[in-house]
Amino acid sequence: MRWARIIKLLRDDPDTGIGLIVVGFAVILGATGDAGLTGVSWTLTAISGTLLMLLVSIVRDRLAGRSKDKSPTVFPTQDGPYSELVDYINQNKVTKAVFLQYSGQACAGVLEAVLKKPGAKAVVYLQDEKTAESLGSKFQAARIGASVKNMRKWRIKYEGKSEIIVRKCTMPMSVRAIMLDDQLLCMGWYTYEHEHRQDVEHPDDTVAVSGHDTATLISRKGTADFDALTSTLAMLVANYEQASLPVRLLPPSAALPASAAPWPAAVWPPGATGAPGATGTSISKVEPWPGTLRTRAEPWCAWAMACTMGRPRPKPPASRLR
Repeated sequence: MRWARIIKLLRDDPDTGIGLIVVGFAVILGATGDAGLTGVSWTLTAISGTLLMLLVSIVRDRLAGRSKDKSPTVFPTQDGPYSELVDYINQNKVTKAVFLQYSGQACAGVLEAVLKKPGAKAVVYLQDEKTAESLGSKFQAARIGASVKNMRKWRIKYEGKSEIIVRKCTMPMSVRAIMLDDQLLCMGWYTYEHEHRQDVEHPDDTVAVSGHDTATLISRKGTADFDALTSTLAMLVANYEQASLPVRLLPPSAALPASAAPWPAAVWPPGATGAPGATGTSISKVEPWPGTLRTRAEPWCAWAMACTMGRPRPKPPASRLR
């Protein structure tokens, strides 16, 4: 019965239990005078006990922190988790990342942090501008265009260091997600609200797409929630892969990447473009490089009319002259 109490004390309060054991051990050593123990022995015993208690506390805190890291963390907005993702990227070797984003503006810091990693590959799915406009948000369409411009700059800036692939989805996007390798998943959603703001640049907008002010969670590998969310992400990637066009980030002379698969086949849907194990060739439509479809037309109509009135050919008959 006495041993059961000691074991329970060590389990519930290891610091106190070990402290009592150390003190008892020191008392026994000090009482053993014939062993030649002196005050130095008492001091060494106390120091050893203190170090042992400190070691137990550190190990316990590490285990508690590791256990805490395994549970999903929910944030009221997306600012907190995106800041945490940047810290994770800076402290770890991230090689593969996938982004599901409406415009990509809010996650710019996370994306560039990935591209700074040597050998990293990022695949970004954005909403197509035409889809955003058809839903009633030219504001978001403008943000998407601005994000693509930044990604073109990063493609050139980090050329040879990392890789970025961008695709625009024609179907409406409702979930936002960032997956880092197969270790960390950040997930949230978008809300479509009635536009009540007076936007000077886009006064005709009828829909506001919002994601920055909705709840966002971070899940880590090794938990049931991570497996469930990863399965949902794979389903979304499969849908967006089939309903999206690759965006050309380099001039037309540069070749497009053949694969957009960002990570293992467990996450990438079977049969998707560039999926691990996929063989054969594929043909896909590509969004044209800006300006390639532009045709210059000189306004010569007014000049031609003036010449015709001054020197008509052939001359009209005299009966028509005034």
